[in-house]
Amino acid sequence: MKEAVITKLGIIPIAQHFIDELGIVELIDSHISSGKEEISHGKVVNVLLLNLLDSPLPLYEVSDWLGGYTDGIGEFGKESHKFHDKRLGSTLDAIYESNRHTILSELSGQAIAIHDICTDIMHNDTTSITFKGAYKRNQARGSEIILTEGYNKDHRPDCKQLVFGLSVSGDGYVPLLAQLYSGNKSDDQTHKVNWQAIRELLNREDFIYIADSKLSSTENLEFIAGAGGLFISILPATRKEVQDFYKKLSEITDQNSEDLPCNWEEAYRIENSRKRGEHIVYRIKEISKTKEDFRLLWVHSSAKAIQDKQRRTAKIHQAQQFLEELKPRLNRFYLKTEEQIKKAIEKGLGKTAQFFDIELIAKEQVIKKQLTRGRPGPNTKWIEKTIISYEIKYSINELAITKAANKDGIFPLVTNTELQGVEVLKHYKNQPYLEKRFNSLKSVLEVAPVFLKKPERIEAMLFLYIIALMLVALIERKIRKNMVAQGIADLPILPQGMKTSKPTWSNIKFCFNSVIMLSVLLTDEQDWKHQIKGIGKKQQQVLKLLGVEQTQYQQMTPKWWLNITDRGG
Repeated sequence: MKEAVITKLGIIPIAQHFIDELGIVELIDSHISSGKEEISHGKVVNVLLLNLLDSPLPLYEVSDWLGGYTDGIGEFGKESHKFHDKRLGSTLDAIYESNRHTILSELSGQAIAIHDICTDIMHNDTTSITFKGAYKRNQARGSEIILTEGYNKDHRPDCKQLVFGLSVSGDGYVPLLAQLYSGNKSDDQTHKVNWQAIRELLNREDFIYIADSKLSSTENLEFIAGAGGLFISILPATRKEVQDFYKKLSEITDQNSEDLPCNWEEAYRIENSRKRGEHIVYRIKEISKTKEDFRLLWVHSSAKAIQDKQRRTAKIHQAQQFLEELKPRLNRFYLKTEEQIKKAIEKGLGKTAQFFDIELIAKEQVIKKQLTRGRPGPNTKWIEKTIISYEIKYSINELAITKAANKDGIFPLVTNTELQGVEVLKHYKNQPYLEKRFNSLKSVLEVAPVFLKKPERIEAMLFLYIIALMLVALIERKIRKNMVAQGIADLPILPQGMKTSKPTWSNIKFCFNSVIMLSVLLTDEQDWKHQIKGIGKKQQQVLKLLGVEQTQYQQMTPKWWLNITDRGG
């Protein structure tokens, strides 16, 4: 033997299987001409997607990353240097100039058809993509999207941002539509455009559109209903219907009143996933309609009631600490006058002031003060001066706490569907799964920090992140559905052999990345032989559940990425 090399394979064949299945390379090449480029834009997109799914890196590191899977194998696999940052940047430029909406629509259509995704329910929400740095040019040429400050959901108001809107199916929460907006775009301005885009994608309007409270403006709700659409949302606290109902509850002092949530009819209960043996009970009451004449459902959650009480207790405790710390600071510096002290109390307590009875007690003290300087003598003149000092006394208003407790656990849902109240609630309760997609975008795919300066390339790269997120969702959906179909409760693929009932892409990467290797032997006759090592019983079970043939790993030979389209599905 002349040379022996061992290189990792990890999850690359799995990711490649799903990329091939959707025909992403062919789709990109059919929409974007590669011109005189030696490597097509489709193949470059393939490599970039694999990098995002495996280990997201700046463009200038992708070629080294690719070399970790391919280079050093004798005289073969020496092509990764062709995927340098200039070549990758050229593809990003081409993607920006392309019709990305059409490409994503066709890709989503293929995903729906191939994976038989039900689109009766669609969830929508937005998140912030935060950027650090000056970014002297905040807008791509020919684009209306501006990188700027706005309400930052990453809690970084000091940074510029873009708003990332995502629509996912209720079946597996697969991203099917995404849109970028300027950093100062508010959520309530996005829903009409999003709903229309989903209708065009699905070629139907009878799907149920679910979103958070920003959807619940009169303009948005009437637009969707007027176009024949269906919706479920939560009514914001600023609405008069909500304020009137909460006010009614706060005025109740009789604990046996029929208006109290404890007397509402139980809709359903589920086991608390965080506390074994405990159940979360949901009660629903439909007693009125919104001003637009849509159904208004009042929901009481026993779990939310506990959380509301705990939050209020914590805030009252913090307010008490503030008042105790304020006492010794009175009558000095900027806390000398009644107005100054009241303003400090108002700012420090905020909305928790309603739970306290506070009395500001003024004390007068008359002192004599020498009119002139020097040592006092028989002829020294004196004046009397009245000094007012303040003292705080407070007590907790138990009645105010009792009235506030009447609202614990209650929230309002608005809908124009004819579903039973319990079904409306269950559909809305799935909205947090969309938040998990955002979590995957930011933690697993590491969308930020963005190592790009040109706004055009930023938009193009975020388009690839949408596709990568779709692939993650399809992989997780497939393995979970097959586990249910085969009666498999959990898989031992976590660290130290721990089990999970809902495998994630991160779990699968952990199970594969550190153990599966490609061993290549190069003979004196310049012939090579390869052997796959590390596929154990756990890996075989995961591959079977994902529908990935083990032979997919045998195809990972030197220069595998140059033959991508030949293996495409």
